[in-house]
Amino acid sequence: MEIQVSTQFKERGKKAIFSVIIFILVYFLLLIGGLSLAVACGILGFLIIGLRVNFLTIGLGGGVIGVGVIVLIFLIKFIFKRTKHDKSGWVELKKKDEPALFKFIEDIAVEAGAPLPKKVYLSHEVNASVFYDSSFWSMFFPVKKNLLIGYGLANTTTVQEFKATLAHEFGHFSQKSMKVGSYVYQLNKIIYNMLYENESLFNGMKTWSSFNWFFSTFVSVASWIIKGIQWVLQKLYNKININHMALSREMEFYADEVGANLAGSVALKDLLLRLDISDNALSKVFGFYDTKISDNVKSNNVFKEQLVVLDVLVKDNHYPTANGLPHLSFREINKYNKSKLVIEDQWASHPSTEERVKALDILDITTENIDNRPARDLFVAPESTEAALTKMLFADIPYPSTPQELSISDFAIQFIENEIENGFEPIYNGYYDVYNPLNVDVNITDISTNFQEFFTEEKVSFIYELQSLNQDLFTLNGIKDGIYEIGTFDYDGKKYTKGGASEIVKELEGELNSVKEELNKNDQRIYAYFFDLAKERGEEVKLRAKYAQFLQQDKEYDLNHELNSNIQNQIAFVAEETPYEKITANFKGFHKIEEDFKIKFKQLIENKLIAKELQEESKKRYKEYLENTEEYFDGKLYKDDILSLLWEAIGDFPRLNSRLYYLTKKDLLNFQASLLTK
Repeated sequence: MEIQVSTQFKERGKKAIFSVIIFILVYFLLLIGGLSLAVACGILGFLIIGLRVNFLTIGLGGGVIGVGVIVLIFLIKFIFKRTKHDKSGWVELKKKDEPALFKFIEDIAVEAGAPLPKKVYLSHEVNASVFYDSSFWSMFFPVKKNLLIGYGLANTTTVQEFKATLAHEFGHFSQKSMKVGSYVYQLNKIIYNMLYENESLFNGMKTWSSFNWFFSTFVSVASWIIKGIQWVLQKLYNKININHMALSREMEFYADEVGANLAGSVALKDLLLRLDISDNALSKVFGFYDTKISDNVKSNNVFKEQLVVLDVLVKDNHYPTANGLPHLSFREINKYNKSKLVIEDQWASHPSTEERVKALDILDITTENIDNRPARDLFVAPESTEAALTKMLFADIPYPSTPQELSISDFAIQFIENEIENGFEPIYNGYYDVYNPLNVDVNITDISTNFQEFFTEEKVSFIYELQSLNQDLFTLNGIKDGIYEIGTFDYDGKKYTKGGASEIVKELEGELNSVKEELNKNDQRIYAYFFDLAKERGEEVKLRAKYAQFLQQDKEYDLNHELNSNIQNQIAFVAEETPYEKITANFKGFHKIEEDFKIKFKQLIENKLIAKELQEESKKRYKEYLENTEEYFDGKLYKDDILSLLWEAIGDFPRLNSRLYYLTKKDLLNFQASLLTK
């Protein structure tokens, strides 16, 4: 199979190659300079020592030599850097254990014209990738690649889609034209190493400079030279990185074409459109068990549960299905995305799903012998594999005692109950999922209303249009004000230069006001309707009170958010190297803001909506923090046990603040819904 690279690919490749050449030239000059400096410092250092051998000359000479050595180490340390992937949580698969899977992989590699993977690993993820442990020398010597298969992906794809995925991954290494990308990638890592991976070197310099002011002076000189080199490299890095990302996006299109040639455009397209919901389903399973740790409950098969959650998402969102899996189109996945603004993300390593799907539609490659079996059928004993991966995932979780395993039926029941508990009544049709009724006048009740009009798809779409308009205006104002440095952008299918942003901003501000007005009218009608119901039952005062309570909580939420940001800023010095006297002074200032924080924290945990959800252990820890009067610092050492109470409170405060906001809103909406059935 031979695929011709596109003109766009060639252009991106030329720019990337040009970046590589520029970097090599600049680095060569820097290296020559570094070597010259090291030699000069060495000669000068030995000359100083040779004048008269004593403590002063040895210190001076050694310091001068040290400057040259440090700068040279900085320039060449990337040669010894080796990137190794963390394989914990992965299982290495063997051909003798999974013959059908390996035959499947080998056939795809042969068709793609790619070398066979050195090893095959299995993870829990909704993903697949080809990887290798790399170093500087990877640019000059061939490195055998490994294949990583995410079982969360195989669990939610057909064999045909799984083939398309693996063909895509092998496509990255199947053609000579793709090799330029690996060179640019390695050079990118070299510059990144010199800019950001200097902890060991800087720690050594710090240790050397701590001996006395004498050595500290020479370290400062070396640091000044290194910063100068980094300034040059930073300028190069931005340009090389942009070119690398642009080439990387083209490489993804190319690999997609390989996948389409081997498995058909439709298979890869369907997979791409389902990827997010498959990942979301597995994430929801993990989120569910996060809340069950204190109850000593764990899973015995997260992948069966992934399919349960996927089924719930399909039913809740009325998604179409095919082959027992969600069969999505852009209409479904973009249902709530009303944005008309398109800006190419020059820092993105992958094109958007929409761009990839459109490219696959243009290719429109068909294939025969489509295999729509579940991809998990390629494994000899899928349930055993699933159970083993699940056991590994839960192995390091610190349960209070030996955990119990949920059956799949119990999981389904509890998960659905949990979703209901943490969602709003179905009668609202998702109207309040990302929207809050904050512009209701509780004194206006004499409005003619009709319940059937409140929560229609049209009304719900206004909410997502409001979100998109706000986001588009934020971005366009950034373009207009020069915050975002871009040449052109597309809006509603038309291309604009930076100057066109002002014109569109005015237009969108008008649209935004119209949408807000429409939603405000609808919210007022909703209130009037439920007020009439409440009045019939003698509960109109209660309804007004719940609206007032929610509006007050909205204000409290913002104040609490600001307070949390302030206290985090005030305590940030604890993570920094600070003189003892300064630490003591800082804590005196900190205690003033902590008094307000403790008052607000106490109000949060004592609120009846929050209090009933708190675990006894959390209540005990919070009480211990609120009643603590000890200092966090004894003049020389931090009191870690007391500080841990503070960190826990600061960490939990925003979560509790958000939870109370949600529960207050849910309390209001549940009361409204109850009026329909009384």
